[in-house]
Amino acid sequence: MPETLRGLWKQRLRWAVGGIQTMLRYTSRILRPRHWRMWPIYLEYMTSVVWAYCMAAVLVIGLVRPLLPANSSWHSALLPHWQGTLLAMTCILQMLLSLWIDRRYDRDLMRYFAGTIWYPIAFWIITMATTVIALPNALIRRRGKRAVWTSPDRGVSDAP
Repeated sequence: MPETLRGLWKQRLRWAVGGIQTMLRYTSRILRPRHWRMWPIYLEYMTSVVWAYCMAAVLVIGLVRPLLPANSSWHSALLPHWQGTLLAMTCILQMLLSLWIDRRYDRDLMRYFAGTIWYPIAFWIITMATTVIALPNALIRRRGKRAVWTSPDRGVSDAP
C-alpha cells in the first residue's frame, strides 16, 4: 500500500492503464460466445470507464454552472439533487453501523468515524481521475512496445 498520495496516484494510474489495455487487447476473445461467463466482468469494467467520464462531465458542468446564464436549465438534470444526499446519508449510516458492530474488538474504533466519511469520496475521485487519464494513455501507446516495470516508490525511506 502506498504511503503517500503521490504513490497512491501513480499506483492507481498504472492499474487503470493496465486494466484498459487488457480489456482492449482481449475484447475480441471475451466477446466470443464460448467465453460468455466473462461478459459480466467485461460489462462491469466498461461501465466503470463510462461512469468515470460521466462523473468528470458532471464535475465540469458543476464548475461551469455559475458562469452560465440564469435562464439556462439544460444542465440541472445532470447534477445530483436529493438523491446525492440520500446516497451520502446511506454511506454514512453504513459506516457508522459497521464501526458500531466492530467496536467490541476495539473500543477506540468509533474515533475513526469522521475520517471514514471521506474515504469513499477520495476513492471515487482518484478512481475517476485516473480512469479518465488512463484511457487516452492506453489508446495512444504504441502497439508492440513492451511494458517496463519499475518498482514504485512506496513513500518509505530506508534511513532510520
